[in-house]
Amino acid sequence: MEHTSNADLRAEADAVLARLVGIQFGVVQNADGTSTVVAPPSGALVADSATVPGGLFGLMCPSDIPVITGICQTLSDARLNKITATMESVGAPYAFDQTAGVLKDMPIIALPVRIHLQNPLLGDKCYIGSASAPIVLRPKNLDYPAFGMSFFQGDGTLDEVGEMSRIDLTGAPQNDSGFAVPAASGCGLNIGLINAAVNAKTGLPSAAGNNSLTLNSAQTHLAGLTAPGTVAPDAGKVLARNWRSAVR
Repeated sequence: MEHTSNADLRAEADAVLARLVGIQFGVVQNADGTSTVVAPPSGALVADSATVPGGLFGLMCPSDIPVITGICQTLSDARLNKITATMESVGAPYAFDQTAGVLKDMPIIALPVRIHLQNPLLGDKCYIGSASAPIVLRPKNLDYPAFGMSFFQGDGTLDEVGEMSRIDLTGAPQNDSGFAVPAASGCGLNIGLINAAVNAKTGLPSAAGNNSLTLNSAQTHLAGLTAPGTVAPDAGKVLARNWRSAVR
């Protein structure tokens, strides 16, 4: 399963926090009819960093906290002011609904994430969300996606009788406006020195209903063996060998 899109994640303060590029995960069909989502060791999410508008100055200044006021006075240096934000996985996706992918207004998957804010004055442990209290995104189609189907050999060569097949769902925007955003932590010398200022300025924690994720022109691809029974009991081995050809 591969999902790609440009996305804007906005919290209550309407600041763009992160840009989402892709999600990759596998789905194991269990004998009892249930399914299990399996994420790559590096995490299901692959995301580009985005620059936070206004930088550190916009994130916490002005402030009536003396130490924050002192920091604000140093932010004429563009290097010190710039903040980048990167969305990261903090656990495997779950609650995957394959049917929801072709319909609209139904959550497709639950994706636990956190946002890493990076700036010399914030330290390297400044996060919004965590493994124990993640932001959980549940995107759903706002319209019906276009449906396509392709077949190919294990090396990626298109072939109508190929051993691999892929469902392609494209063109439909996706949205989630029901998630909560927890308070920032670890901001400022990695010990949370300026957590309060960051949270106050951005309106964090932000309850469900105050936040929105929009996936623009989402592309979802679901690949697998065309006829897994024909390679039993080695279907898993064949899929492991060939799956990358589906996402080239």
